[in-house]
Amino acid sequence: MKFLVVLLIALAAVTARPPPPRYAAANAKYLAGYAGGKRKGFKSLKEALGACNRMRKACGGVTWEKKHKGADKFTLRKGNAFKKSPSGEKSWKKMAPPKGRRGHPRGPPRGHRGHPRGPPRGRRGPPRGRRGPPRGRRGPPRGRRGPPRD
Repeated sequence: MKFLVVLLIALAAVTARPPPPRYAAANAKYLAGYAGGKRKGFKSLKEALGACNRMRKACGGVTWEKKHKGADKFTLRKGNAFKKSPSGEKSWKKMAPPKGRRGHPRGPPRGHRGHPRGPPRGRRGPPRGRRGPPRGRRGPPRGRRGPPRD
């Protein structure tokens, strides 16, 4: 039974898909060329981004064609550089994947106690299990050092 559980966990780790790419949006811009060589339109941005993700590197982003007559205004584009649009189109281009340990078997690097961004910042108070000095006063006043020595 334990072997089966370990096998399933290992199989899930091997077949895990990379996270979907992120997109940068821009108004009054378009992306050059249709992905796949011909126009393929979609009715929603969500559908178009999903199709673009499935095409991997062949698709550089999605452009909303303002002047297109049909309902399928979102088109898959080959280019990955924004160009100024004379007709007021809006585009979303694929961004480069985040740097780091892509494809590493243990996943992305982790910080303090499993938090992704390292230790918390700012004042945290005394450590657990111990009480520190009272918060108002921190030690003796600066001018006095104690009784005089002989």
